[in-house]
Amino acid sequence: MNSDIPDLFTVAGRYGLGLLFHACYPNPPRLLARGLHNITPAQLEDTLVRLKKYFQFVSIDEFAASECCRGLACVSFDDGYKSVFEQALPVLRALDIPATVFINSTMLDGGVFWRDRVRVLQNLGLVEDFEAFSAVVGGDPGCSFYRRSKHSVVNSAAVDMALQQFFAGRDIVHEGPAAVIDDVSWIQPIPGVTYGNHSHSHYVLSSLSKEEQYQEIDRCRARLRGLSGITCSEIFSIPFGETNDFNSTTLEIIAELGYRGIALSRHQLQGRPQQMAGLQVVERFMPRIDSTTSIQATLASMV
Repeated sequence: MNSDIPDLFTVAGRYGLGLLFHACYPNPPRLLARGLHNITPAQLEDTLVRLKKYFQFVSIDEFAASECCRGLACVSFDDGYKSVFEQALPVLRALDIPATVFINSTMLDGGVFWRDRVRVLQNLGLVEDFEAFSAVVGGDPGCSFYRRSKHSVVNSAAVDMALQQFFAGRDIVHEGPAAVIDDVSWIQPIPGVTYGNHSHSHYVLSSLSKEEQYQEIDRCRARLRGLSGITCSEIFSIPFGETNDFNSTTLEIIAELGYRGIALSRHQLQGRPQQMAGLQVVERFMPRIDSTTSIQATLASMV
């Protein structure tokens, strides 16, 4: 190991860790493989076992409320992939690590996750066909379609509608059942697991009008609050989670609806407590672990 790479003990003495995961497949579905943030169950277990030696794992709400996050870590899963319930949560339960699953409520009614449609386009080589069908995405052709399709200047709802029309016209279907949870039966009381609001449709909120943003945030809030027996997080997970993916209107609505904080995804470690518009900020990063990249090397690149 390079002596210049800070060890985990040193990192834990300086920072808190907000770990963000999405899917947890041993082998991702063929039509989603390209563009999906996936960690295998074995990689997840190895990563958490290593980190647990140096960090105390708490819920994301406890993490956000802490006056000093040094040595603390929290785990969250965005988007509600079924593989999280089938593969990841049993790993965390065995390690006695709490987690929060942030849900998009449109999927609870059987809706198709529009970002998965983007991944299917990529994996089937249909991006050029889609752009010939609709100019809704536009942007710099030198930038990948995946990135352009989630840019804040492009209305996500319009992109979603164009994708639906394109898929319907070509009778394109996903392999097997939906990758994300598709009914409320998946949302059950689980020890150590809380559920959180990730908006109704996972649109780039800053691309929407004030009324559209309110509906996106409030619909998911109401749906989760209407489910009995579960514990709901008071942290709102911003879809995509980068600085340009929300605006002052977003923060005003989140605060108005009673949330205490926001979870971002800016590939940062948690330093001193910070707030935006009176909301506590949780910085998260997505570990991309493979045979050549360890969690220690990933953290070292961020210090």
